Amino acid sequence: MIPKFLLPTYFKSIGFSLFLISVLGHLIFGYFYFLFMMSMAFFGLFIIASAKEKIEDEMIQTIRLNSLQTAVFAQVLFVLGFSLFDEWRAEGLVNLPMPAVLVGIIFIGIYLIVFYYQLYFKNNEE
Repeated sequence: MIPKFLLPTYFKSIGFSLFLISVLGHLIFGYFYFLFMMSMAFFGLFIIASAKEKIEDEMIQTIRLNSLQTAVFAQVLFVLGFSLFDEWRAEGLVNLPMPAVLVGIIFIGIYLIVFYYQLYFKNNEE
């Protein structure tokens, strides 16, 4: 897997600041701008996940691929579980746009957690 569309390293700080602004905005404004704040958090996490590391080598590419596979597997389990739970409650929340953004945030969040977890322990092994 050769990453072709990665952003420069300094975009991590931009994505992190967008994510923090969205969390603070949610705490300040509450539910009024909830979907907007969730979308901004998703975009911030996406920018963090799309930014290059300082050193992009084969180990980083392997960790990216493993993290992506883990996140996809967890995403499928989450969507299936959410759909079954929603059918069980019979409230029909799947048609709202909020779960779609939430699923994206969970996907990128799992990807980032697994990526940095594996990156931390691979660097400590050496």
